[in-house]
Amino acid sequence: MRGTCYQAYFGIAAGLCVAVLIREGLSGKKSEKQLLFGGLKYVLMLAASMAGYFLSINLVGVPLSGYMGLDSMGEVSGMPGLIAKAYQEFMRFFIEDSFVVHYDFMGKVNAVFLLCILVLFFYIAFKRRLYERLGLFALLLALAALFPLAINIIYVMTGEQRMRIRMLYSLVLIYAGMLSLLGEAEKGTDEPAETPAKHMFRIGDTIIPAIAWFSTAVIALNSFGYAIKANQVYLEQQLVFQHGYFASAELMTRVHDTEGYSAQATILLVGERRTKNIFAEKLPGLSGFERKGKDYLSFRRYPEFLMYYCGVTQPIRRAANKDLERIGGKELARAVEEMPAYPTPGSVKAIDNYIVVKF
Repeated sequence: MRGTCYQAYFGIAAGLCVAVLIREGLSGKKSEKQLLFGGLKYVLMLAASMAGYFLSINLVGVPLSGYMGLDSMGEVSGMPGLIAKAYQEFMRFFIEDSFVVHYDFMGKVNAVFLLCILVLFFYIAFKRRLYERLGLFALLLALAALFPLAINIIYVMTGEQRMRIRMLYSLVLIYAGMLSLLGEAEKGTDEPAETPAKHMFRIGDTIIPAIAWFSTAVIALNSFGYAIKANQVYLEQQLVFQHGYFASAELMTRVHDTEGYSAQATILLVGERRTKNIFAEKLPGLSGFERKGKDYLSFRRYPEFLMYYCGVTQPIRRAANKDLERIGGKELARAVEEMPAYPTPGSVKAIDNYIVVKF
């Protein structure tokens, strides 16, 4: 097994640490110095954990996975832009549905949900008069601003412009954050002095249950959407695999029937590296969701599909048209150039020690 993608869980750890500091700060029982000391301990813990992680993979000889740039962790070039990207993608995930996992109407609903989090945060802070402790209040504002970055820090870690959804587990901590604030709001607090603001807090006490019910509905709807998305993706993956299996069976039949076929010859797949599906357009979306993910029949992955899913034991190699001369000389490049594209007759041909399939 080459590499690992467990770096994605670093955002969960970082998000939980920030969430704990926010909860402790809103309780009013700790000073800003205690919060800063606690934050320093969490930073050291995360740094030590990451160092231990790097050490362990080096000891066992497993390199960092190159998946989505995870092998570039630790590079600091362009850091301001990466931080801005993390915030931008956080908002796009919930508001613009950048990964197509929410219902169409949930963009506006999620925007209201995020606004409710801010309202609840300031409601607790002002009701407990934390604004009178300027240092603590400023630190809480900084932590609240840091929370979206912490749970989406994978963008900063890898420098990638686009992530796969499986790398964004930590975004669900936004729901845990709301539940944590609701729990804190339910705790008893000292009644504010007789001021005009006291009436506002009493109104707020009646709004909290409404926010709780609204948040419950949002979490339920989004969770259902995530479940539908997961089921749709796996169902479509199964259909794509079945489609690829039968198409591959036909291709291998033509390979075996090719004049000059030898079981010792290498199957050489020739095509463009960026081809998404070597047989046909990818399947349409199911259940109202468009599928956005890797194509299992892409030219880049197809040799693995033939070997591991279809059970082809013959040597398989893929090559772009521009690489043919380097692989087999000018004669091979010239012969392949004259071949039509699969599945046209003549697109599978024995040339030297290769069974060439041109896509």
